Amino acid sequence: MKQLLDAISEGWIWKIGHPVSLIATNDFGNAIVKCDDGNYFRIMPEEWSCELIARSAEDLEAKRLSEDFIRDWQMARLVELANAAHGPLNEGQVYYLVLPGVLGGKYSTENIRKISLREVLSYSGDMARQIEGLPEGAQVTIKVKK
Repeated sequence: MKQLLDAISEGWIWKIGHPVSLIATNDFGNAIVKCDDGNYFRIMPEEWSCELIARSAEDLEAKRLSEDFIRDWQMARLVELANAAHGPLNEGQVYYLVLPGVLGGKYSTENIRKISLREVLSYSGDMARQIEGLPEGAQVTIKVKK
């Protein structure tokens, strides 16, 4: 758990503050995180985005019970397609979009691979920070450091 919180902090501290608890994750690396200010955020690596979803545990539970949230969180059809194309996940793995949705990546099996949850939580936040504030349609160059 500490490694995942460290990864979230590495990638997303600029957006959410200090994470103190990882509440849940899904098969595409989405994470619900509680921060030290009591707010709950949902990290969505496939879109390089994050949103405030609740300001209290009670609000979070109400949100998690809504049909829209459940359907969006489970990503059932996409998980089914990813599993059929790339096989089941191993411990600590998630599916991810090679080219994220925010950059025009399609939610299709050709654009899906497997990655470690720790890696996707860290790098997606770093990439989100780098494109924060860019206007829609802006040209970007992605440079991968080794």
